[in-house]
Amino acid sequence: MLHAGAELKKNPNMLNLAAALYKSVAERGPWSSLSRWALEAYMKGDVGKAFILYSRMSELGYEVAQSNAAWILDKYGERSICMGVSGFCTDKERKERAHALWWRASKQGNDYAALLVGDAYYYGRGKEKDYVRAAEAYMYAKSQLNAEAMFNLGYMHEYGQGVPFDLNLAKSYYNQALENEPVSQLPIMLALARLWVRRNYVDVSIMLTLLLASLITVLYLREKRRQRRHVIVDSIVQPLVGSAAFLD
Repeated sequence: MLHAGAELKKNPNMLNLAAALYKSVAERGPWSSLSRWALEAYMKGDVGKAFILYSRMSELGYEVAQSNAAWILDKYGERSICMGVSGFCTDKERKERAHALWWRASKQGNDYAALLVGDAYYYGRGKEKDYVRAAEAYMYAKSQLNAEAMFNLGYMHEYGQGVPFDLNLAKSYYNQALENEPVSQLPIMLALARLWVRRNYVDVSIMLTLLLASLITVLYLREKRRQRRHVIVDSIVQPLVGSAAFLD
């Protein structure tokens, strides 16, 4: 009904809601038992089998399966039995596979997955370093109220990494992180303290520069005045010396 109504009214929001409902129904099909089998395999210590089952489910669009498969790749490495181009996955292939899975999970609203996608671009894990794309991923995670993403955005604005250098905006993001995750008060307060020092250090630097410029100007004017005084004294003394010589 939503689908038909959305088509008639051309309402994209209704279409999105209809698609979400279709997805919810589809995920309740008999193939959802793969999730239970994957969990049982993991609990028994068969990480490889769990990864294979979660990978199958991830292809069906299950966000939880995408996240779990990516997590197994990151945590267990070679034990995950990831198959690459020529046999078992290399370390690079595993990181790329995990990144792809986290990215797909992030597109389904998983803020932690979006955070890890940002980390991958920020640190160059499975992808080349790209601060701009890292900031984009952190922004998406931040929109899901992820405090760590807020903190990371604050840091990036503080140092101008992939985003404009803006100490005021950095402070705003740090405060948002503190509001959304009070348990992480210590690192956030340390970041705010560091930011305060940086802001005041910049102000002190400007003041010192101005004072130094003023001092140089004063010294220059005093030197010019001293030279001018010598010229005046010389112009007065020389005739007297000349007169004395003439008298001699």
